[in-house]
Amino acid sequence: ERAHAAAVASGECDSARAYSSCADDLVARECDVDFGNTEGCRCEGRPLSRAASVIKASPEVSSSSDVLNAVCYTQGVDAEFNAEESADPTGSVKWLYYGTREGVLVNYPGFLWPRNYDGCGQGYDPRFRPWYVQAAAGPKNVVLVIDISGSMKEEGREALAKEAASTVLDGLTHTDNVGVVAFSSEPRNKN
Repeated sequence: ERAHAAAVASGECDSARAYSSCADDLVARECDVDFGNTEGCRCEGRPLSRAASVIKASPEVSSSSDVLNAVCYTQGVDAEFNAEESADPTGSVKWLYYGTREGVLVNYPGFLWPRNYDGCGQGYDPRFRPWYVQAAAGPKNVVLVIDISGSMKEEGREALAKEAASTVLDGLTHTDNVGVVAFSSEPRNKN
């Protein structure tokens, strides 16, 4: 945080730039068959850019300044990502990415986000992906306590509780433990 504030104050971020994964094309575009085929692609394989990573902001990003801040404090990461990929003698390193706590994803090599039913990945937020949750919080012991009383049938509460529980479960990994307790007038637990 302090290093970022100093970079902004000194003007280091004035020249920072990033490329959007929702753009029409990539910088120094190449096609790589090792990354699979992309439907509708204009090349054999998947179009990538090893010259520049791309960023993707979740729809929940609170302001454009959050995106600009992420661009600023991740400038120079392309060189690190490229060095990591080059240092892998087996070629098993494919994607390198970084998610910010504001909801911005930096992805290397750069790629174009698929255009589908939700536009350009509008529903994607790195903060809810298992890789981010694991890195941010480590292994977890979680107990979900879910109200199943009659009042939950009112005003869509039951659907909201299911959605919230699903969001929590989607963020868990194989290193996490979870328990579920349902209650109405008394708690119930099925093992």
